[in-house]
Order: sequence, then structure tokens, then C-alpha cells
Amino acid sequence: LTYERGVDLLIIAECTKNSADLAAALNSSSNLQGRRFQVDLGFAQRLTIVSGLEQDSVKPVSDALHYSIREYRPNGEAPILVVCAHLPSKRFQSEQSQQSLAFELANAIKSAEERQGHARTILIGDLNMNPFDSGMVAANGLHAVMDRKIAEQIDRSIFGVEHKFFYNPMWSMLGDRKNRPSGTYYYSNSAHVSYFWHTFDQVLLRPSLLKHYNDNGVKVITRIGGTTLRSKKGRPNKSFSDHFPILLNLTIRSEAKNVH
Repeated sequence: LTYERGVDLLIIAECTKNSADLAAALNSSSNLQGRRFQVDLGFAQRLTIVSGLEQDSVKPVSDALHYSIREYRPNGEAPILVVCAHLPSKRFQSEQSQQSLAFELANAIKSAEERQGHARTILIGDLNMNPFDSGMVAANGLHAVMDRKIAEQIDRSIFGVEHKFFYNPMWSMLGDRKNRPSGTYYYSNSAHVSYFWHTFDQVLLRPSLLKHYNDNGVKVITRIGGTTLRSKKGRPNKSFSDHFPILLNLTIRSEAKNVH
């Protein structure tokens, strides 16, 4: 997938492979095109970040158990904050607990933006929430909206407090469409209310990055080369992962820069 899609930044949750072995495997290919992949040894549990960008273009900003924040300067351009996250499972957290975690993450992002002096920010990862969950949409949470024009208003004021928007393109990934799965994760239970399909794996963009993003800039990946990642029922084949991977493409200085 890394070579096929030209991925510059690879983010894996719950990677079972030794990170050094993973980097060595990536660097053993003849398809490197001058790049060399480096493992980013952050503090976040169960997150592996591998970068094919120049080592001096990466700056650690913040780490916690469930997220890592890095600043990247691709091609020497204006810096971008990348927040990689793997939040605790919805199966073991109440909605109130998940909402609290989203508030904590939102505050960490706000602090990082204030320290770095800009809000060119991407949040990507397994958030273990759907786009419509309270922690995703609440103004003092991640404040992620489905409408690009609303996000471009930058922020909104609630009781005198300004809250920045994220744009969440994953809203358009919900539901059944031809040749595309209905989410990134499938889970069925015996409760009266069951969504079956969930879109836990998400990409959020601050408005200042939307000029680098087009409407087809996020994809749910179901095939790598000649190998399908789907089971016979169309769900994630757990031989590979119980989630489908997602791919973000940002066009910077007319060059495709991929974050997966």
C-alpha cells in the first residue's frame, strides 16, 4: 500500500510487527524513489508512525497514551500539525467517557496550535467514535462538521468563547454506496440499537488546509494490488485487520503528499 499509493506518512494502530523490522522491510524495496523510511518512536500506546519525509522536516510536539502530535514541513513548505490518535474502544467506554476523551484531545490540539503559532492541523486515526457522536460534533469537543462551507467560517462563538471548526469529510463515507463499504469497521450485537457499520477511522482538517484538499482526497481502501481486504460478506477481512485503512491526499506545491 505504501508504494502503490505513494504514502509519505504511515500510521498504524496496534501494529504487531516490530517497528524497526517494519522500517527495514519498507526500506528494502526497489520502489523507494529516493526516500528512506524512519520510525517515529513516540509515547502513544499502540501507535506506530513511519515517515518517508526528510528527517529534519519532523518535529515532535506532544505525546500522550492515546495520541501523538508532530509538526511536518513537507518540501520546506509551511508547517503542518499531524495529530495521530487511537482512542479507547467504544465497546469498553461509555458515551460520556468518550466525550471526555474527545474534550481532552481537543484541548491538547488547541494547546499545540497555540505553541506552534498556527492551526494548519490534521487529525487522523481510529477515534472509536462515529462522525455524529457527541465528542466529535460538540463545540468544546472536536467540533467536526460535515459542511465544508461551514468549516470555512473558521470558528463560532458560544457564550462568548470561540471554538475552531474541523472539517470532517468522513460524513460523506456513511451508508451504502456502490463499490464502497458502508463504514470502516463492522460490529453486530444483540442490542435493540445496532448500527452494524461504523466509521471510527477518520480524518479531520482545519479550514486553513482545505485549499490543499479536494473532494476525493480521502479514500477507504479495500484493495491493495491484487489483494482484496474484504471478506466474502464485504466486511473487513480480519486476516489483515478488523478495520479498513483510510488514505488522505493533500496536494502541496502541486505534488501529492499522502498521509495514511
